[in-house]
Amino acid sequence: MPPYVPPNSALSASAFIGSVVSMAPFYWHVRAGNVGTCLFMFWTSLSCLNLFINSRIWDGNTRDVAHVWCDISSRVLVAQNVAIPASILCITRRLYKLTVTTVINKRREAYIDLGIGLGIPILEVLLYCIVQGHRYNLFEDVGCWPVVYDTLPAFGLVFAWPLVIAVISATYGLCGFYRFVRHGREVRALVFADKAKRGRYIRLILIAGCDILGTIPLSIYDLYSDSLFVSPWISWEYVHSGFSEVNEVPASLWHTSPDMAFGIQMTQWVTVACAFVFFTLFGIFSQGAIDQYQHFYELAQARFASSTPSAQYVLASSTSSSIPDDVISFPGP
Repeated sequence: MPPYVPPNSALSASAFIGSVVSMAPFYWHVRAGNVGTCLFMFWTSLSCLNLFINSRIWDGNTRDVAHVWCDISSRVLVAQNVAIPASILCITRRLYKLTVTTVINKRREAYIDLGIGLGIPILEVLLYCIVQGHRYNLFEDVGCWPVVYDTLPAFGLVFAWPLVIAVISATYGLCGFYRFVRHGREVRALVFADKAKRGRYIRLILIAGCDILGTIPLSIYDLYSDSLFVSPWISWEYVHSGFSEVNEVPASLWHTSPDMAFGIQMTQWVTVACAFVFFTLFGIFSQGAIDQYQHFYELAQARFASSTPSAQYVLASSTSSSIPDDVISFPGP
């Protein structure tokens, strides 16, 4: 029996909404200097937007009508494979450091986070070119898809990175948890000194934990699946022969292939789930986010209201809005 594939319109709508809502708290997290959280929002939103555009252009067809876009889109898919786990690594690493010290060099830590959250995905895209079998594939209802020549070097260059990053993130998380258990009073004094920000820390821990618990088993499954069809590495010329080829795969084919359908849908829906989980934790249950929504609503209302003293007061107070109380502005120079 073929696997169930949700309607393409469901993915399109979910991906578009996900690309918008995952960026909702971006402004005040930038102001607070939370680089890891901002990177997570950026990559999640970009990945959802990429899925949305592809699902609309290739809805019900496999016409190769956008060569340059597919070159870019397929590489975004490669980058997101490590970018979202790398962003979580930035968050777990920062949370661990907060259990160790109260003084953090914010500029240096920001550079390190950017190196992890942007540098690793860019490096992954460059390494992907080594084992890129041909230009890209086109799946009906899905769009552009990267092509990795399944050979032994591909495991070290592409396939294993999400698992390695997730394991490092889990290590930081476990070390932080150990310090919390072993030095509970001291760590609580460092991390939970400000009660208004306690929920913020808990939400960061939850989203990091969800990502780690999801990435590790899925990455192991991917490695297992890829290991079943390993081809020998012969030469660069052999791997890249016929590089300009574009395979067009109709929905009737990939819908009826359990492995192919699972792999495609897992990539799509896990990305969308990341956006909604983040928005649920930081855009709905965050009191700071709710306060900011109220601020922006009052600002918009004042823009369109008649020029009265009360409207001018609301406009002035909204324009000078501060960082929400439950958004962490990490200590240090």
